[in-house]
Amino acid sequence: MAVTSKNYLFVSNGINFSLKLSSDYDGIKDAVGIKDMPNPAPDSLADESLPKLLRSGNAIKVSIGLENKKRRKIFMAANKSFHALIGKTFAGSTIKSASIAQYVTYL
Repeated sequence: MAVTSKNYLFVSNGINFSLKLSSDYDGIKDAVGIKDMPNPAPDSLADESLPKLLRSGNAIKVSIGLENKKRRKIFMAANKSFHALIGKTFAGSTIKSASIAQYVTYL
């Protein structure tokens, strides 16, 4: 099964962003806060990269555990609940757990 990339529309704080993500997100797009890119695309698309969205706090990275014993890191809107991912399908496997990685740096 080949993984393809697809354009999605991500809306945060009233700003539209265009993101190119794996088509594996189709099963969880409502839970993570993205939609299929409409045709024609909205006029007001902001040009931001995924790392900038993460740094600005508009998005978070969530670690998910799949039924096939694999773990993946996915992107989702910061205002969505990551618990809503459990039971959904990602990459052909059911999501069994979801957590946000937290790092502590000691100086």
